[in-house]
Amino acid sequence: LVFSYGKKRYLLMSFFLLPLMIIVAQLLSLFFGYSFDQFSIMHEPSFTSPVLSVWLVLFLAPLVEELAWHSYGTDCLRSKFTLLTTSIFFSLFWAVWHVPLGFVKGYYQSNLVDLGWLHTLNFFVSIFPFVFIMNWIYYKSGRNILLAMIFHASGNFASEVFATHPDTKIIFTLLMLVVSGVLIYRERAMFLEKKVLE
Repeated sequence: LVFSYGKKRYLLMSFFLLPLMIIVAQLLSLFFGYSFDQFSIMHEPSFTSPVLSVWLVLFLAPLVEELAWHSYGTDCLRSKFTLLTTSIFFSLFWAVWHVPLGFVKGYYQSNLVDLGWLHTLNFFVSIFPFVFIMNWIYYKSGRNILLAMIFHASGNFASEVFATHPDTKIIFTLLMLVVSGVLIYRERAMFLEKKVLE
């Protein structure tokens, strides 16, 4: 895997952007009275998986999902729509894709349902800025599928490695919305022009 000097930044972003944003969200949550214990490293994930190890699921799911979406799905949609519309369609599909997991007892989405409507809604809202940022990295890096996989896996890892309070994940979603909004504004041509991106 060889990157030009200019594109190495996207490799770094894929690994570190979401973990850093989780840490910032936790720091911000301290001002609202949430515990510093959120920075504790978790030895066990916050949810269970009925078949495979949870840690394996957290890393395997991004490989499978992004291999499918960024080897065909994203570019197929992008050939017909703007990147913004493509990302919205992608996000909506991904939201529906995760709905059945809300009925799997002990699984992450099921635990969110148990927490209540706000945290369930937050998960689905978070998908949109997540996808905007991931697709931005994907195209800025020359349609590098591996970076999409790394970005997705780092997001999964960041959400489970710390004892992050569920309310702090709402702050995390707000941060992602801000970052994705800035990206869409600064990269208006990239997100809003219909021409195929190389």
